[in-house]
Amino acid sequence: MVLVSIWATYDLKVSYTKIIGVILGITIYFAIVDYGRKIKNWLLSWLLYGLAGIGIAMIGFAGTAWPSGKFIFLDRISAEMTTVLRGLPGAPEGFHPNEIAGALLWVIPAMIVSVYYIITEHDVHLAMVLPGCIRKPYWILGIKIILSFWAWFCLGVFIMTQSRGGYLGLITSLIFAGWLGLKTRWKLVSLGIITFAIVIMIFRGSDIFKRSLFTQSVMDDPALSINTLEGRVEIWSRAIYGIQDFPFTGMGMNTFRQVVHVLYPLFLISPESDIGHAHNELLQAGLDLGIPGMIAFLAINLSAFWMVIDLWQNKVKLDESMDARLVRGIVLGCGASLFAHFIYGITDAVAIGAKPGFIFWILIGLITSLYLLEKSRSKNLQ
Repeated sequence: MVLVSIWATYDLKVSYTKIIGVILGITIYFAIVDYGRKIKNWLLSWLLYGLAGIGIAMIGFAGTAWPSGKFIFLDRISAEMTTVLRGLPGAPEGFHPNEIAGALLWVIPAMIVSVYYIITEHDVHLAMVLPGCIRKPYWILGIKIILSFWAWFCLGVFIMTQSRGGYLGLITSLIFAGWLGLKTRWKLVSLGIITFAIVIMIFRGSDIFKRSLFTQSVMDDPALSINTLEGRVEIWSRAIYGIQDFPFTGMGMNTFRQVVHVLYPLFLISPESDIGHAHNELLQAGLDLGIPGMIAFLAINLSAFWMVIDLWQNKVKLDESMDARLVRGIVLGCGASLFAHFIYGITDAVAIGAKPGFIFWILIGLITSLYLLEKSRSKNLQ
């Protein structure tokens, strides 16, 4: 369908960056799957995945156009933060905070869960995973400290993006991951905390939530209504019109931002606004690649979810030298990252072929190679 979109687009110059992004992503996916045929190689790929997440967080910290007005208690901090990286192609004023949040969601839940298992599970033998030269206790302690610092740094950058859809995705995914991974007594404690938080939100936080959701009033500034629920609903309606008009081929990758103002004028959003995507990943896939492309994109995600569920239910172990709970923690983290970004993708999007999208293909490749490794081990045992 990417090849079909080349024919469908009105201007290849508008679409070629996204087309190259998809080709690069698929190449990365197959490289990860092919390289990860051995456990050591898979662990190195996992390290690459973590380093990629750190890179996104660092670039986001230096180059995000920090938002304001969504959460007052974060505005004072964001006002002191400077956007260093400016003038880059596609982001002259800095990176969009929601896109940084969406990219980090492919990494943060997986790393938070993995770091939790590495640090808190005393039966997890981290030394068995490390090279012999750094198996000393002080090296292991240093690695744990570095991992903890990295997790907090990435989480801090993510929080400062003030992405409401990102917050929802992260919290939901960590609740599910915690419920599956924690021991029974901690499940009861977490359930009590969640219940208490919900009660507080219902009785004390409803006004705060409404102000956050409808921060920028449509009546105050139509150009900013893209950040409100009303603006998103209008964009979704125009995306559906576009899919109805171009059901089999799509309108071409990255063309919605121009076509929407010509064929489907918006009433709540200014014509000068650059609507980079449909603010829903499935709808954006349908606009870029038609309904067949939307189905393929959904199938990729569902297949990855299925592999994660299968690995979790069958209590993946991989190798006798590795603690099973560490591996299961990694599996749980991968599922949490997928789920978090899927929730985020309901109200926002990292468009297919976008620059940060390479991390998605790394994650899918890691899940696939882990699944193939476990199936190969099980077959050998039989």
